[in-house]
Amino acid sequence: MKDNLPVRKRLRLKKFDYSKEEIYFITICIKNRIELLGKIIETNRIELTKIGNISEQYIKKIEIKYKNVKIDEYIIRNEKEYWKIKEYIKDNIINWKKDKYF
Repeated sequence: MKDNLPVRKRLRLKKFDYSKEEIYFITICIKNRIELLGKIIETNRIELTKIGNISEQYIKKIEIKYKNVKIDEYIIRNEKEYWKIKEYIKDNIINWKKDKYF
C-alpha cells in the first residue's frame, strides 16, 4: 500500500534545530480546497464539520501531551483573515529563499 503514496518533498530547513524554542506555523492543506474541516459562515465565524471538531480536539490535546508547547491561535476566524493568511502562505516559498536559515 505504501507504493501508492505520493513522494513528499522534505519541508524542514537543513541544519535548523526544530527542538529549540521558536514560533512555528503549521498549515493543513486539503486537496481541491474541499471544506472538509469547516465552512466560513458570513464573514465572522466558522462552522466546523464533524472532522473539523475532531481535529480541534486533537489540536487542544497537544498542549496537554507536550508541556513545552503552547497553541496560540488556529482554524481561521473570518474571510478577511483567510485571505491575509492565504497570501502569506502563497508567498512563503518565495520568502524562504530570502531567509537566513534556508
